[in-house]
Amino acid sequence: MKLKFLLLSTFFSFVIPKIIFAQEHKFTAYIGPKLRVTNIYTNINTLLGVVFTPISDILAPGDSYYSGLGLQAMEKYSINKYWQVRFHQTIRYDILHYRLALPYDSATLFGPIINLGAKKRFIIDTYFDIAYKIKRPKNNYYVTVGYAACGFNTKHTETFRFFTTPTNYYDKVTENDFFFPAVTASFAWEKKKFCSELKFGYCWRNPTWWKDAKFIFLELSIQYKIF
Repeated sequence: MKLKFLLLSTFFSFVIPKIIFAQEHKFTAYIGPKLRVTNIYTNINTLLGVVFTPISDILAPGDSYYSGLGLQAMEKYSINKYWQVRFHQTIRYDILHYRLALPYDSATLFGPIINLGAKKRFIIDTYFDIAYKIKRPKNNYYVTVGYAACGFNTKHTETFRFFTTPTNYYDKVTENDFFFPAVTASFAWEKKKFCSELKFGYCWRNPTWWKDAKFIFLELSIQYKIF
């Protein structure tokens, strides 16, 4: 499902615009930085009730995983003078997870956590928006709603250690990722070749250990029109 969404997003972002590019300049593209700030959790009681134990060799970096600075490309297709379809792709180089040393006996289960190092990777987020244009003499304003699929290229293996006695254990290796969906809404301002946007997103599927901790995230971006 995640791969299909990424392939479809790439297709609509790069193939369809090439077909319609010659049609009265209806297609435009922008590029620029995007900053995602720390999450706001909507059910903090659930979050505070989570108990962490170092039985996994993976430690997600928490809020720092979601936040950070990336490079965004945006493609806009104008349906008419008021409505637009938009595709965004954001890529950033960020910490994916920390690898931990697993304990060899249950007595040290709650002892010091030994960090074996951080794994970094290029993380890709994709967005699809419907935008309504509010035209003014010197500026244009946009109100958008859309859907985001975030956390591509985050697949990793995770080992869980289960103790049957204080010194005997068995390991279970699984494949996980930090993919998460979100619904979004934004307000954008455009003047000449520059565009700035304030976007809010709501995620109902937390990809970390805090499975039930839904959150809202905020993004700020500045883009420059390249054609």
